Amino acid sequence: MQSIATTRAHIDEMGVNAREVDKVEAQLLMPGYEFSELLLKTWYSASCSWSLIDGDDQLVAVLGCNDVTTSDRPSHGVAWLIGTELVPLSPIAFYRQCVTHWNLMHEQFDVLVNFIWTEHKESLRLVEHLGATLLWQKALTVSPGNKFVPFRSQR
Repeated sequence: MQSIATTRAHIDEMGVNAREVDKVEAQLLMPGYEFSELLLKTWYSASCSWSLIDGDDQLVAVLGCNDVTTSDRPSHGVAWLIGTELVPLSPIAFYRQCVTHWNLMHEQFDVLVNFIWTEHKESLRLVEHLGATLLWQKALTVSPGNKFVPFRSQR
């Protein structure tokens, strides 16, 4: 598995081929947007993004980081990842790529944050393995049965 710069073609392909759990999570957090439109807006505003490609040149995942500054926080990175059904086929290679890119994002941002749907067990495990803290006490319920937990990773 290799990583390359993300292109519009990758984003368009991901809009169609993303795992259903990633589509549901994005639409629950940002209702009113079509998934492809939301992914495109996220990508256009990203500070950095990479596409992970397998040995057959198939798109496995797109990950990136957006720079967010608020009045109560200095600049921090909102780290995100959208995967296809190919993610579980190469778990070790996928995990190694995620570690590499997590570290690259941390070179740019002291703090990485975002929310994860509590039903998205793989993502919860992944960010914990990457050293992030899941802030269960600050979990957000978007609608009945749809709870999101924030994560935070300090360099």
